[in-house]
Amino acid sequence: VVTRSRRQASRLAHALRRLGAEPLVTPVIEISDPSDGGVAQAAAVDRVGTYDWVVVTSPNGAERLLAALPDARALGGVRVAAIGPGTAARLAEGNIVADLVPERYVAESLLEALPDPPATDGSVLIARAAVARDVLPEGLAAAGWHVDVVEAYRTRPVIPADADRAAVATADIVTFTSSSTVENFVAAFGVDAVPPVVACIGPVTAATARELGLTVDVEATTHTIDGLLEALTTFTSP
Repeated sequence: VVTRSRRQASRLAHALRRLGAEPLVTPVIEISDPSDGGVAQAAAVDRVGTYDWVVVTSPNGAERLLAALPDARALGGVRVAAIGPGTAARLAEGNIVADLVPERYVAESLLEALPDPPATDGSVLIARAAVARDVLPEGLAAAGWHVDVVEAYRTRPVIPADADRAAVATADIVTFTSSSTVENFVAAFGVDAVPPVVACIGPVTAATARELGLTVDVEATTHTIDGLLEALTTFTSP
């Protein structure tokens, strides 16, 4: 089962098919505009040159930031941090090269990798989903940074059709690529409908799954779609 938004599911689904699996694309989330229509992000972009760092936490956030920027040159001397190579790759499509991609693709690793703020008024802009962990902004503030968080997008639940429920009932494995996919899958289908094998893209997603009572059988060491595919291949190999 591929639970990503329908627009993002194709890459994982195609790769699974090449590996000999039958992907059941059953999105439980969709990506939508921020609740304020992007007003806060637009205002932050207008003054983006005043920040020391811009932090983008997902490919969706990168896409929304690129759409809001009039030109990559607007960043000027601002440094950019991306959590994960997928996010960095999406930025690169807009001619923005990330200055920092932490070794582990989680907020905690970025906190360790980001340098200390300057002596006066170091500032960071974080573009992220409406609902996200506060580890990053709270950690940066504790380190002495002034932090502005803007809502770049929202994830909304998708109500499954009867055909989706029937398909999920036959599945062997379910893949989760974010905490929101876990939460919305369980809300939509229930714990009892979870397929026998649960595969998660990384530790944050896996922690959410366990909090909801699921047993995580596969957890990618590299927290990317390719890493998830590699972990699944290893798990299912005889």
